[in-house]
Amino acid sequence: MKWITGIIVIAAVAAGVAWYAGWWPSSMQASPSAATQMSNPQDTTNGAIVQDTAAIDTQMQGLSQDQGSVDSSFNDQPVQQSY
Repeated sequence: MKWITGIIVIAAVAAGVAWYAGWWPSSMQASPSAATQMSNPQDTTNGAIVQDTAAIDTQMQGLSQDQGSVDSSFNDQPVQQSY
């Protein structure tokens, strides 16, 4: 039984080291979608400005949806608990 616990501990430590070192990809890292990616900061063309404004509009719409969710949560009614 002790050797099984030892193997589990060693596997957990190895997984932690692999994740910390970057060998194990983290699924929590969100990659920006194409609609929310900003253009190169050095690019001052009209196309870059249009791309940036479209990305900002998309991000603002996402914030509006989040705000709507927060606002609706204030209207939640308490649930009667039965014991």
